[in-house]
Amino acid sequence: MNPQFLRRLLHLFPIKFIRAEWPSIQGRTKDDVIRSVVSEINIQNILEFVRASSGVTKQHVYLFEHTIRNLRSLPDSVLSSWQPVDVRRHQGAVEYFYLVPLVFEFFSTPPPSENSMQFPWPIKIRFNDHVVQVNLTACSPVVSPRALILPASMQSDKVLARLRTTVHLSGKAVFKKSTAPPIRFAVSDSRLNVRLSRNSDSSWG
Repeated sequence: MNPQFLRRLLHLFPIKFIRAEWPSIQGRTKDDVIRSVVSEINIQNILEFVRASSGVTKQHVYLFEHTIRNLRSLPDSVLSSWQPVDVRRHQGAVEYFYLVPLVFEFFSTPPPSENSMQFPWPIKIRFNDHVVQVNLTACSPVVSPRALILPASMQSDKVLARLRTTVHLSGKAVFKKSTAPPIRFAVSDSRLNVRLSRNSDSSWG
């Protein structure tokens, strides 16, 4: 994962948690701190922070019932061909962590131009005895001075559809909680589209 993608990933987290994780890192602004973290901290340490701390990001949370009797029978990936960055199997629980490539495409003026931005999208899926919890982090890129608002869960249905095709879930979500307001994109006279990467059968790592 290149430094630019790591910076975009860390910008999803409140600055107080980044400073608490790496107190020796100095910087006046959030961007200063993140640039220093990316240049000075090992990538595996950064990814472990992202996995362990993803709960402090703005998220959409879904709970589903499942009928899996033996969690040890779960496959290596529960989002079809997307590969998780990390899988943790505990007594009575299995947790998958993904960084799915998400692309924000926009057409801006002046001058007329087509642009795109890629983001590593943190997704955590945890299976317990009868419930699976899906945590989808809300990504919010900033690309210029004016704002266009789009729903934070724009690609959620595609992720949940992949989960359904890989693991049998009972009916619709039994509970849905959103901790995220609509995503605010800063754009300049632009049209913006959000899609999963054409290379979405891979993941960041």
